[in-house]
Amino acid sequence: MAKVQIIDRPRRWDVPFASRRLPANAVAGIMRLPAFAALDRREFPDDLQPQDIIANDSRILSFRTGDVIYAAGAYQTSIFIVLNGAVRMQTAVPAPPEAQRTEADDATWLRRTFLKGRQRLQKLEWKRDIVPQPSSVLAQNDIFGETEAMARTARQASAVAAADRTTVLELRWPGARELLHWSDAFRRRVENLYRIRSVEAALRQSFLFNGMDDELLRGIAKQCFFETHGGFGWTHIYQRQRTEKPSGDRPLDHEPVIVEDGQYLEDLFLLRSGFARLTVQTNHTEQTAGFLKAGEVFGASELGESMRTGGPALASFGLRAVGYADIVRVPAHFIEERALHAVAQAQRTAGPPRQRVAYRGRSQLDFVVDNRLINGTKAMLVDTTRCVNCDDCVRACAATHDNVARFERQGFSHGKFSISNACMHCADPVCLVDCPTGAITRDQATGNVLIDEKTCIGCASCESACPYNNIRMIDARNSSGQLLVDKDGTHIRTAAKCDLCTGRAGGPACVRACPHEAITRVDLRELQTLTN
Repeated sequence: MAKVQIIDRPRRWDVPFASRRLPANAVAGIMRLPAFAALDRREFPDDLQPQDIIANDSRILSFRTGDVIYAAGAYQTSIFIVLNGAVRMQTAVPAPPEAQRTEADDATWLRRTFLKGRQRLQKLEWKRDIVPQPSSVLAQNDIFGETEAMARTARQASAVAAADRTTVLELRWPGARELLHWSDAFRRRVENLYRIRSVEAALRQSFLFNGMDDELLRGIAKQCFFETHGGFGWTHIYQRQRTEKPSGDRPLDHEPVIVEDGQYLEDLFLLRSGFARLTVQTNHTEQTAGFLKAGEVFGASELGESMRTGGPALASFGLRAVGYADIVRVPAHFIEERALHAVAQAQRTAGPPRQRVAYRGRSQLDFVVDNRLINGTKAMLVDTTRCVNCDDCVRACAATHDNVARFERQGFSHGKFSISNACMHCADPVCLVDCPTGAITRDQATGNVLIDEKTCIGCASCESACPYNNIRMIDARNSSGQLLVDKDGTHIRTAAKCDLCTGRAGGPACVRACPHEAITRVDLRELQTLTN
């Protein structure tokens, strides 16, 4: 019989966010903050009271002027509240991509906008070589960080202490999720901030509004529309639909319609987060024509052509939410014709979405979109014409991870390619949504999705949430290799998956071990991946 170590089974409250749970007097003060004052304890289960959530899942941090609380581009899922001092949100504004630059970039543009309910023209001096850094200052009791926490995206701005003795409350995602789930008042407050700030962030991140001053941009943002199609917790619905799929049922039948093919367009659609499927009507059948990912636009070509000719702007494609899609709709009269021309030119350079990929048999587009593989940023792609089934990749993975391989070589297959059941380190990592302890996180620099075995309690919520079967539960062991067993004699389990050999020199062991160079780690949002 293998040697074992008997321990207490890990529980939800074992590892607080801070070095220790917040004391009762601190929690009482936090509960009186405007963000939490409306929490109704009666809305929560008896064993999950709000004061316990705050005590366990919060910590108080202090900063001096200029200290960075978090940096733009970091992957981090906490929500913050200013307790004292001030916090400056510093937005990094990207310059126009090379493919989208035109001679008009160096000229002064006329922006048409609605301000105070009246339509008028405003002149803005705009130069490509002067890219301002918009910022806003948050004061006591202001909430920040909720936009990226809810959408599971990288930070869009840097949060910097703007005063000495600035203190903030950091609420990690598991606690925030519980408060959002059980408290209607807290959810309404945070979701309202999410909508407002998502619109402004979408405009700032689009080069169409690059160089616009804060006041004018916020005026335009108030006239835009924010829409959410689908839901953040799309994975469980998707898995149920896939399991219960009736004859003739197609994945796109369950995807909410955002725009119909041929619909009259009055707005430009900015995809703030999530994914959207482009469709086209062919012989009375809706076919996949491409997809959009966060940061891309829909309707630029049609609106630009309409401005040029004076004719109606009719959508060339339909648009459906894949899982979920946050959309910012910008009225066309806010956007200069030359800007739309620049976007249209970039889209023509890439080629029409329906012509980007051609494949014999079932289209690659259907393959990656129907199976939601466009979510994968570092999928394990196997070229089956090179693979000889030697399993050197599996053995290398096991040797690197305590003799337990973190993937299975079989998985999704299409043509000569196979996508193994290995963590794809998704753009939208739904596995971390329901983790009750925050054991699943994203590396702040790389975005790699990692599991902290010390805080995993073996609840298997991540295993059930992953729509790709890339997480599995294994017997937990201590550093000496002994099995961990509960006092009742049952084995303690922990979640395991590919970690891309993070922290180990040389990159993923599976790739390095393949003697035939059959394995690559790829971003499946780039369709040309499957054409090689």
